[in-house]
Amino acid sequence: MQWPDDYNFWGSLSEHTFWIGQIVAILLLMGFAGWYVHRLFGALEKRFARSRVGWDSAMLLAARSPARWLIWIVGITWILQILNTAWPIPLLDAGRTLRRTVVIVLLAWFLLGFVKQLRASVPADNQLARAGVIEAGVRMAQLAIVIIAFLVILQTHGYSIASILAFGGIGGIAIGLAAKDMLANVFGGLMLHLDRPFHIGERIRFVNGSIEGAVEAIGWRQTRIRTPDRKPVYVPNALFTSHAVENFSRMDNRRIQVTVGLRYDDLNKLEVIAAEIEGYLKQHPGIDNRRILQVSFSQYGESTIDLLIDCFTRTTALVEYRAVKQQILLKAGQVIHQADADFAFPTRTIEGLITDKPMLQE
Repeated sequence: MQWPDDYNFWGSLSEHTFWIGQIVAILLLMGFAGWYVHRLFGALEKRFARSRVGWDSAMLLAARSPARWLIWIVGITWILQILNTAWPIPLLDAGRTLRRTVVIVLLAWFLLGFVKQLRASVPADNQLARAGVIEAGVRMAQLAIVIIAFLVILQTHGYSIASILAFGGIGGIAIGLAAKDMLANVFGGLMLHLDRPFHIGERIRFVNGSIEGAVEAIGWRQTRIRTPDRKPVYVPNALFTSHAVENFSRMDNRRIQVTVGLRYDDLNKLEVIAAEIEGYLKQHPGIDNRRILQVSFSQYGESTIDLLIDCFTRTTALVEYRAVKQQILLKAGQVIHQADADFAFPTRTIEGLITDKPMLQE
């Protein structure tokens, strides 16, 4: 075998040995860095375990796996640069692009994990968690992280984000016109999660009386309500932005407002009857004396003199409220009868002229 005149065997061997030594050193450095990061995270985990702040532990748990992968990615791309110097092939640019892409992916991985760990640190009995607000916020944050990471990766590979956003804006207008009802429902669901006019398990009713029942699920597009006769009703969330809703579960009292009609002959007994019924209400354990409590003569009717009973119960439960109301109505009837009075019935008195003159005959 005859070597070229300009071939330097020992110089080439020495240069390759230097490059191989660099690669071995990088591998050893990667191994040491991985071991050190493992020890560092272990020490930080013990220290953060004594902390009262929840976000530091969540950040540590989210960063553990991405940090390990980051060490190996940096080392591998470093080795690619050395190999490109030894054997000139287009690996350098690919290595740089790969490094940037993977760093963006690892950063997105860390942020997604951080959001997930924060969600896991919230107690299950938290009011916001039960209302679904935290879950909705987590989903929105995760979606935003994925979209931003995707756009940054496209920009890294040479694509113009401005063109993509412009196209997305035009497409968004077209989609919005085609699906405005769906967007209205999604916006309504967002308002429900932010304003929280009701929670799952609460009993609500539209003011116009069209829908009433217990809330079973609050979704992004629709809300499921179970009516008193056990029928599920699926209500588009857009209706909650245009209709007033009553929340029975958040009442602090229930009102009893009843009008009792007595005979006109019992007008002189009305004051005694009202005072005795009012005294009974003040002693009743189911009536809230902090609210209005009144039994009074309200008006003259066509056939009755009307006695108004107006008070509030302590309970808001419907069954207990009806039981208290029944006790009050029965007691009112007993008081009226004990006073030798009675309830009035619709009556009419027709007054005419009575004459003995015979009727004219044709």
